[in-house]
Amino acid sequence: MKYLPLLWAQLFRKKTRTVLTVLSVLVAFLLFGLLEAVQTAFESGADSADAKRLLTTARYSIIEPLPMSYAPRIERVPGVVGVAYADWFGAKYQNESNAFAVFAVDPARYLDMYPEFAVAPEQRAAFVKTRTGAVAGKILADRYGWKVGQKLPIASEIHSKTDGSLDWEFDLVGTFDSDDPAVRANTEVVLINVAHFDEARQFNRGKTGWYIVRIADAEQARPISADIDRMFANSPDETKTAPEKEFALGFAKQIGDIGALVTRILFAVFFTILILTGNTMAQAIRERVPESACRPRCARTGCASWMRWPGTGEPMTSLNQVVHVTLINLRTIPQRLGTSLVIVIGIAGVVGVLVSVLAMGEGFRHTLASTGRATRVIMLRAGSDAEMTSGVARDQATVLANLPGVARDATGRPLVSAELVVMVDLPRHGQSDPNNVPFRGVQPIVFAVRDEVRVVEGRPFERGLREVIVGRKAARTFAGLAVGSRIAFRDSDWTVVGTFESGGDVHESEIWADAEVALSAFRRTGFQSVTAALADPSAAGLAALKESIARDRRLSINVLREPEYYAKQASILSRLIGVLGYSVAMFMAIGATFGALNCMYSAIASRQTEIATLRAIGFGGAPVVASVMVEAIVLALLGGAAGAALAYVYCDGASLSTRRSPSISASRAASWPRASPARSSSAPRAGSSRLSAPLASP
Repeated sequence: MKYLPLLWAQLFRKKTRTVLTVLSVLVAFLLFGLLEAVQTAFESGADSADAKRLLTTARYSIIEPLPMSYAPRIERVPGVVGVAYADWFGAKYQNESNAFAVFAVDPARYLDMYPEFAVAPEQRAAFVKTRTGAVAGKILADRYGWKVGQKLPIASEIHSKTDGSLDWEFDLVGTFDSDDPAVRANTEVVLINVAHFDEARQFNRGKTGWYIVRIADAEQARPISADIDRMFANSPDETKTAPEKEFALGFAKQIGDIGALVTRILFAVFFTILILTGNTMAQAIRERVPESACRPRCARTGCASWMRWPGTGEPMTSLNQVVHVTLINLRTIPQRLGTSLVIVIGIAGVVGVLVSVLAMGEGFRHTLASTGRATRVIMLRAGSDAEMTSGVARDQATVLANLPGVARDATGRPLVSAELVVMVDLPRHGQSDPNNVPFRGVQPIVFAVRDEVRVVEGRPFERGLREVIVGRKAARTFAGLAVGSRIAFRDSDWTVVGTFESGGDVHESEIWADAEVALSAFRRTGFQSVTAALADPSAAGLAALKESIARDRRLSINVLREPEYYAKQASILSRLIGVLGYSVAMFMAIGATFGALNCMYSAIASRQTEIATLRAIGFGGAPVVASVMVEAIVLALLGGAAGAALAYVYCDGASLSTRRSPSISASRAASWPRASPARSSSAPRAGSSRLSAPLASP
């Protein structure tokens, strides 16, 4: 403690330097807080998870529905004390920007499962007995000005009514809230009575999205989960059960490994700050070394002669003074290598992080931008914005294939491929953790529909056999996909018989098999999308096809050109990465600016005698200041070039995985911004709440 006054005095020996150092460190910790907040937002669903709750979803995809008849069977499993179920409804209120989560639930079961949600007793009773009833989170009710007793018009994004309409109306009979702030943040949701919903919807009657299971003993979570899944093994609708917290964390990671991204950025930030702080300490020590009255270089070269031109003796102009002093400063950089490197490293860190993060977004965008042709359309169930939330029945696929606006080949066959997409788990090369890989069931005519696809190794799969061909990127990224390998999906072995490429688009990250075999293996009764070549690719031809579909009451189908569809898939993730990248770069730039100012201040402080000598022999103040600024700019340019080069080496061609989007499971980062997949704004937010953990049922 006796040295504390001395330390305090030395701290303010150079107030400017101390302030700049503190500001640099402050910005670093502000950035740390920002990135931790981003990661926490993605994983917020786990914060208030109950250890005694399990979530049961379809085994191979959370968007696959499960029969409601499973509820009494799950209740009979030893250790289970309660069961509820919910279905993702999706909603828009008044316009596209007002999107929020809506779940179709059994009122009594669901509210019993979540006692932390406070609902007035009379409102709870009204919700239970009103078939068209709905209760809304108080946050939503306050935001939109909803009042108990009013009609609540909602447009579904997924579920159509029996008349084909997507417009629903419910009676708002109550609101709910919570005293726990962590829970209250997850109440931006509307619950609707499943009785009316299941009766009025066009598809999937008697099905639900997922089950919530309450158990008596949290220690028995895994054995009970295994018992539930074992009970439905080998059934048409197999299940996958996990503790609520585990499920929420896993769902958040499906959008990508945000934690790894945050860790890498923070490493760059704190490494840069460490360098800046180390330089400040070194400079403070150097200041204690007695300085000579004048630099030896000045004595050797004759500083006074610098102010005049050799031979004529004419005085130098201010511009010439700037040039000469700048050249002197640049030539002496090796003598101040430590300080100079701090500036270069700081700027390199900012540029490197910005370019790296933006390269990820650009890689996703570029991958999707290269996918699809304007001469083809993708047809999804009305209200769906992605294949994983769509469903097209067999009879509907047959009708779509025979529409007059669909192109045909030379033999008269319609150029249409009805397809399904599921996610399968495979580890990357050299890793053991599973990653989601899109498994696409296609019809044999797909090679004529998507004529850019070429088998480059092996052969195409044969109809009726459990054979697959894999995209070039998938084979390069994931283990066990070499030609001749056997991989296990759906309790059976599939043989890899070929590798294909499709011009670098998202399909190169997929595994393809015969659609009929895939339907049988994954126990599906229908497809998820239909891809067709247009007979007339003009706007008029597309409009005619849409009109034909609209006139047929058997169809409730949305039609998009392929480029339009994939552009929508790219929008959100690309925007998220862009916002994150620019926000991080802005904070890092501010911190690096403080650090660079600190370094330049220290450099000037260490050269006070030299600067005083220059002023004494006639150099103006402005040329000296300008020379220092030019030196800083040169060092910043060197740092920017170094950061860009490191980002290029690190990111160019790197394989990235979103883990969530069925459009791509891996893309290649683009090192430079050239012109990215995620679900559109109607897609549920990953990990936004434990209520919305599954958030993707069709």
